[in-house]
Order: sequence, then C-alpha cells, then structure tokens
Amino acid sequence: MEMLFEQTPRRSRARNIPESLIYEILDGRPVYRKGYRQVLNGTKTLEEIMPASTLQSAILSLLLRIIFRKFDEEHYFVFTNEPGLHLNKRVNLAGDILIFDKKTLRPGDIDRHFASVPPLFHIEVDIDADTEDIGDMQYVTTKTRRLLAFGVQKVIWIFTHVQSIVMAEPGSPWQTLEWHDTVEIGHGATFNLKAQLEKEGIRL
Repeated sequence: MEMLFEQTPRRSRARNIPESLIYEILDGRPVYRKGYRQVLNGTKTLEEIMPASTLQSAILSLLLRIIFRKFDEEHYFVFTNEPGLHLNKRVNLAGDILIFDKKTLRPGDIDRHFASVPPLFHIEVDIDADTEDIGDMQYVTTKTRRLLAFGVQKVIWIFTHVQSIVMAEPGSPWQTLEWHDTVEIGHGATFNLKAQLEKEGIRL
C-alpha cells in the first residue's frame, strides 16, 4: 500500500510558521521549504534559502535551451521559476520546468492563479521541500503519483548529489537512470547530463 503523509496536520506548529515558508500543499498538509527551520531559528533569512545552486541553475539552463529548440512556442508554454499547479483543494504543487500544450492551457487561461490543468511534462532538479519528517523517497513517490494521476504524461526528477535521474510515466515502471544515460523528455527533446555538462567545462 502506498505510504502517505500523516492525515492530521500538526496544527500547533503550522499556526506558527509564516505562509511564505510553505512550498506546497500535499494531501492537505503543508510542505515547507528546505531550510525553513533555519529561518525560524534566525540563522538564515527567507532570501538565503530560496536561490538555486550554480549546478542546479546550469542544469536548468541546459534543459531550457534544449526544450525551446524542440517545443514550438506557437503550440506550447514552457514555464520555469517554480510554477504552481492546483490539482484539487488538498493539493498544490510546484516544479522547476513545466511544459503545457496550449490546447490544454489556453492563452486566455493565463491569470494570477496556479494552473489547474496538467502539463505534458514536469521536471524537477533536486528536492526543494523539507522532507525531514517524511523522507525523500516518500515525498518523491507521493508527489509523482499525484502528478501522474492528475494527467501529467512524464515526470522527471534530477538528483545532483547522487547524479541520478528518475523518470515516471503513467502505466509504466519507473526508470532510474545515470547521468551518462540519454534521457528523452518528449517531442524529440533529449539530454545527456554528463556529456552536456562536460561540454560546458563542468566536471563533477
């Protein structure tokens, strides 16, 4: 059986945590930003826990260059900078790169709210949520399953610390790949992190 978050939020703690530190809502429970504990104890500011590392930024830049070459802007929206998804009243999620078909997310639907329709592809570089209470694996598994059930065609997680990639599609076994493997995003867009980072002179 799928392991889920505890169903009863820790309300006393949640009441004392500013909304700015909430990264997502998953199964009715707030998921806080990684580093929120340091903000609460005064050792860091919100601005200090928000930025991505240079490696994360380089990977996102590399991926966006590939995506923009393969996904025609007349037919697709490519969103980055933590775009939000509203799945239902108990689930609001974020991602690093979301690719939408404009037939699903129409230009007239663009407003000041989270998207309430599924992107074709959802890409994450590392975990931006605090998972100390639940564990990385449970968080990734639960979030990915919610996204696939919502209608996302492919979810790709890139983990920089262990240099691995997890790719999930509905109805298929999830794949765990290495950085030297070639990964297909979709529509002919592929990447090979090891080769492309080394082409930029980045060797880890």
